[in-house]
Amino acid sequence: MKKHVSVFYLIARESVYRISLLWLCSVVLQSAFFLLAAKDEAVELIPSVSDVFVNSGIAFVFYITFIITAVLLCKTGMQFNTKTGYTLRRLRTGEKTVVTWQFTYNALVVFLCMVFEILLCFALANAATRILPEKFITSQSVYLAFYNCNFLQSLFAGRDVMRIVRNIVTVISLAINFSAFSYLFRRGKKWIGAILVTAAVFFVFVRPEKMSVLEFDVLMLSVMVLLIFIAAAAVIRRDRHEA
Repeated sequence: MKKHVSVFYLIARESVYRISLLWLCSVVLQSAFFLLAAKDEAVELIPSVSDVFVNSGIAFVFYITFIITAVLLCKTGMQFNTKTGYTLRRLRTGEKTVVTWQFTYNALVVFLCMVFEILLCFALANAATRILPEKFITSQSVYLAFYNCNFLQSLFAGRDVMRIVRNIVTVISLAINFSAFSYLFRRGKKWIGAILVTAAVFFVFVRPEKMSVLEFDVLMLSVMVLLIFIAAAAVIRRDRHEA
């Protein structure tokens, strides 16, 4: 068990501090954009919290943050001449163990990225209710923001079972494709699946369709499932080739 903990620690150590700093900068930037948009909306005729989210552009800041997070996850242990890569090679664990724990770490980071964004948006929505004219604010303003804004609606999912399943599968697909990228790169191979799944996040969260468009969710779910199987097959095939 100790060697497995060591693998997870080495994988996390390479990127966790950079990712934490990145997320902190993202929080500051998103908060600044949102509060500026809230002050602008406060002079409009009938402002709403949903309008502030749409006009602030924080969804795009989130996506840029996610792309950089993806790059940091993909490059973990990618090169054997780095300290982490060298140490992983010297540990008495198979490559399957490294891939498994890297997948676990990637899934945890992606999940936390989404959770932190939801919590940040909830805090910003509450802040907007104190900035916008009081006569336009009700006890349902925050709830309506999460219901009317496609970005929040898709990220949070609420009670929509299809989107909850889609989001879970998205996390798994991202994690396994990032792990496959690192694994295959160490063997001189490129993996475009990591790029495709990261690009798909734009349509899943940043510019999604409304909840009523079931076909869109089915399509994105199918894409994520397909990329899971393709990435797993690429890793297994390469592993058998080396055996």
